[in-house]
Amino acid sequence: MISQDFRVGSGHDFPPVPLDRRELELALRPFGESQMLPRAAYVDPAVFAWEQRHFFGGGWMCVARSEQLPQPGDQRAEATGEGGVLLVRGEDGQLRAFANSCRHRGHELLPCGATAQQKMIICPYHAWTWLSGELRAAAGFRKVSGFDFGQWGLASLPVTEWRGLVFVDGSGGAAGSLTGALAKLDELVAPYEPERLVTAGRHSYDAAANWKTLTENYHECYHCPSIHPQLCRVSPPKSGENYAADGAWIGGWMDLREGMDTMSLSGASGGVPLRGLDGQGLGTVIYVNIFPNVLLSLHPDYVMTHVLMPVAVDRTRIEVHLGVRARGGRPAGLRPGLRGGVLGHHQPAGLGRVRVGAARAGLAARLPRAAVAGRGRGVLLRHYYRPGLPGPIGLEPGTLGSVTVLDIPVKTLSGQDSSLGSVAPGAALLVVNVASKCGLTPQYAALEKVHEQFAARGLAVVGFPCNQFGGQEPGTADEIAQFCSATYGVTFPMFEKIEVNGPGRHPVYASLTEAPDASGEAGDVQWNFEKFLVRPDGTVAARFRPRTTPDDPEVIAVIEENLPADYYLG
Repeated sequence: MISQDFRVGSGHDFPPVPLDRRELELALRPFGESQMLPRAAYVDPAVFAWEQRHFFGGGWMCVARSEQLPQPGDQRAEATGEGGVLLVRGEDGQLRAFANSCRHRGHELLPCGATAQQKMIICPYHAWTWLSGELRAAAGFRKVSGFDFGQWGLASLPVTEWRGLVFVDGSGGAAGSLTGALAKLDELVAPYEPERLVTAGRHSYDAAANWKTLTENYHECYHCPSIHPQLCRVSPPKSGENYAADGAWIGGWMDLREGMDTMSLSGASGGVPLRGLDGQGLGTVIYVNIFPNVLLSLHPDYVMTHVLMPVAVDRTRIEVHLGVRARGGRPAGLRPGLRGGVLGHHQPAGLGRVRVGAARAGLAARLPRAAVAGRGRGVLLRHYYRPGLPGPIGLEPGTLGSVTVLDIPVKTLSGQDSSLGSVAPGAALLVVNVASKCGLTPQYAALEKVHEQFAARGLAVVGFPCNQFGGQEPGTADEIAQFCSATYGVTFPMFEKIEVNGPGRHPVYASLTEAPDASGEAGDVQWNFEKFLVRPDGTVAARFRPRTTPDDPEVIAVIEENLPADYYLG
């Protein structure tokens, strides 16, 4: 899919991609024999420029969702490779697409990523004005001899709305029919009715990786046993088969284990199954890539869509959308307690984010390689095999792929491997060291109240038992869990008992305690129930000393300021 066989005519008159043809031939061998694409395909700006021109600007690509332009007069501008497209919903309800360029001086009609709501398209430079792409006003040109308004309409581009997604053909029509190219895929997707689902959550982020690395990572479960062991308990990583794709898509299906409702960290849903699915559909998950930039995951109770927008050879913007059945105009199911469990394995939380960034670093390092092929999610895999590679590949601090406090391994109170990033991916966290026999122990009640109050808006409270202050948390894990549940009705996540100060300080707190409090003082935790508000990106927004209660107006104000935008899964 990604290598786009240059030996077969595609209907496009593309110049050769700037890659070594002998190396590229190795990636085009039959399944089981093929190798990874050449290193330059992931790191060479010249290859990226070729892709921007011919993949993202020279054929069909997804640029928006239909729900983002619901009303007549809605306008939206998006990048398409090296250019841009302006989407307009007409008074007749039809969606039209135009090159985002004024016919007068080539000025951008609407900034990329911006929206507008107006009947006319008006250039901000000299106010040339169009309606449905036809020029209606051009100051000073009405009486110019030979000036024909009919010749100065906007450049129209083919646009198709497919299952709630908006695709534009940047080639102007050379790419042929999208509907025809996706005909067989449409048969698979139809029972899930993604166009009828309502938005239960959305999330956007930047990944410090080439877009092809992200796509290939999505298409394989070779890494699942080591990176996502909790998901392997929900879906067998070696299950599934390929689909016989015949268009601009590729994909396959995987089984859910018996007793598992959906692909979440626990296997539980709490949601409503999609109405069009039969017994087989309720027991499988479908993973599809629509070339070049859509990753579509079809689950028994929700549909997850990733749209990749390449920004640079080593940077990709990702838009994630979660759709569920509607009930009374609102999302049905997916209770707040499962928001992280559903989104956790799709968003860049925990080791998944580190490994994709590490892959980018490894490719840039010119390591020797030997290619191997395997299978997972039912589609072709291409991997690097590096015998004797010493330990994890380091990432530069401050890069988008670098490790944050969200990525540090830690065990839950029940002893399961986890991380802060897997608790509620995309949410802010209030991290607290707790104790059962402290004068501040009643703060448990306020912590639970805050957790329940903000859960659906993107905040989770997280507790770390600690016995370093007056020996006030002597209990075992089971005793702590029983006390918290029976005494204060605690439902927020609890992690293993740790040390927060001294030579045995847990790495999570080694990171957190670098942050200062309101007076500028960093360093050791003072006592039980010190609080750290961690932003969704892993940075510390605020630090509150023990006697500041969780429901203090100052704490609530900082929480409100740092809640993620558009976070709703309840």
